[in-house]
Amino acid sequence: MMTPDELVEATRLIAVEENVLTFRRLFSDTLPAKASDPYWQRALALFNRLESADQEVFLEVVRNTAIATTSTVLGIVDGAHINSIDDSRLVLLDASGKQLNGDLRELFLHDQEMRASKALGG
Repeated sequence: MMTPDELVEATRLIAVEENVLTFRRLFSDTLPAKASDPYWQRALALFNRLESADQEVFLEVVRNTAIATTSTVLGIVDGAHINSIDDSRLVLLDASGKQLNGDLRELFLHDQEMRASKALGG
């Protein structure tokens, strides 16, 4: 059975790590002229105009956006942000009927804080 910690880790790997890696590859390996979408053409042109260090800052913004979005979605799954729905609460259960949600956002944010602390040598 999946635990809340395992669900948060699986979500982090897909929503943050895999997406950031995908964006890194797209921005690094795609020529603006090869993109068919005008949005991507402009985004790629912008990225390519940046110095290497600024490209890394850009990708950090992508990472932080993925983290913030994941946090918000987990908060919704936990029941936060759904004030407009009366008497409705999303309950996420594992196969044995044990509730998984309720603290997912808190677990995710704690994990992010721990990762940031380790990255800073703490």
